[in-house]
Amino acid sequence: MSKLSYAVVVDDHHIDATRAIADTMSSQGFVVVSVMPDIGAIYGEAEETVASRIRKMEGIEEVRLSMDVQLPPFSSALPQ
Repeated sequence: MSKLSYAVVVDDHHIDATRAIADTMSSQGFVVVSVMPDIGAIYGEAEETVASRIRKMEGIEEVRLSMDVQLPPFSSALPQ
C-alpha cells in the first residue's frame, strides 16, 4: 500500500496535548511532517490502515486527506 497525506485535527479538550498525540501517532506508523500545537493540527503521511487507527484515538476530532496545491510559474501572459 502507498502512503497518503493527511491533516489531523485535535479536539478542543486535548489541544494542549497536540505534541504528545503526534508522538503517539508516530509510534503507530504515522509519519509526522508538521505539528501546529497552537491550533491542534498535525500533518503527515500514512497508509489507510494507520489512518483508520488514528481516527479512533482519544483526542482526535478529524482525520482527512490533505491535498497539495501547486501554482503555475508566474507568466505575464496568464492572469494571476
